[in-house]
Amino acid sequence: MPDNTIIPLNNSSTIVPPGNLTFTNSTAVEPPWVVYKNAQLIWYVVSMIISAASAAANLLLVLVVATNRFLRTSSGLLIGHLAAMECLITTLGMPIHMTVTFIKQYNLSPDGCAGTQFFLAVTYTVSDWTLLFLALNRFVIIFFPHAHRTLSSKKALATGITMIWTLAICLNTPFTFDVSNRFMLAPPWYSCVLAPPLNDGYDFRVLHLMTAVYLPLAIVGSLYLAIVIQSAILFAAKRIAPVPDGRTVPSGGKNEEEQTRAAQAKKIKQKQRLVVIRVLFASWAVYCMCYFSNTIIANFNPTLISRSPVLQLWTRTAYVVGYIIHPLFLFCFSRGHLHGLKALLRRCRRQ
Repeated sequence: MPDNTIIPLNNSSTIVPPGNLTFTNSTAVEPPWVVYKNAQLIWYVVSMIISAASAAANLLLVLVVATNRFLRTSSGLLIGHLAAMECLITTLGMPIHMTVTFIKQYNLSPDGCAGTQFFLAVTYTVSDWTLLFLALNRFVIIFFPHAHRTLSSKKALATGITMIWTLAICLNTPFTFDVSNRFMLAPPWYSCVLAPPLNDGYDFRVLHLMTAVYLPLAIVGSLYLAIVIQSAILFAAKRIAPVPDGRTVPSGGKNEEEQTRAAQAKKIKQKQRLVVIRVLFASWAVYCMCYFSNTIIANFNPTLISRSPVLQLWTRTAYVVGYIIHPLFLFCFSRGHLHGLKALLRRCRRQ
């Protein structure tokens, strides 16, 4: 489960070690999977369908990038890596988490709890930092175009992706081996989450949240916002630019035509680049609303989520919805990715 949905710091007394979850007929209050059995079934079916659709959309985006050479640019490869991570999350991470939440009789073992949550935490950490690397790549090409070639080289991309994976693994490994915090079962659904420290040790959850989630996503929004503002300023400057006085300029013949065509091609490329940036900015905004849905609800009504176990389930579904946003927006609003999708479909038909 995403770390922004972990239980409050003062609920350590309600944590249950994995493998120790037992219920008897003498329990005074029936567990939520008995009280809300039908609602939980509807949630599980709908969520699994959305997760499958997200996985298919991201897999399709990976194939589009891989099979179209014009999309295998530095940003295109980062988009492909992001889609691969989101495909892993919606193919394995979230379906396993939702299935364990749905089937309470499974009573996940300590190793199973640590393993499944470690995989999910690493993949969504890599996903968030890949978003940051992609935004930084677009920021450099707009504000520092002369340095973009160095940042977009294969060596730089490989180094950046390796550093992201190293950070994600190092950040989540301590919880797997019960260093201060640990992955444990938490009410009301007793699914595996990152729990408070049991021995009054340092609570790493705040540091983990800042490093894995808040910091990269906040920087992504700032970078894209700076690019959008810059493009708006340039557009306004062009609109108020002085009109030529009409004096004739000697024709340069063939060289002038080539320069004109080159300038037009460059202008079209810049326009397409800005369109993709705006699409990524809009995708980031919707993704954040899905990712922090429980936080948003809690700000309007602090007790609503704690009083509604079913709503807690649907905030996890909103989290899954966030992973279909990037491929959906790119295929709908990016002409290059739409062209690549059509080319891929034509190849499939020929075969």
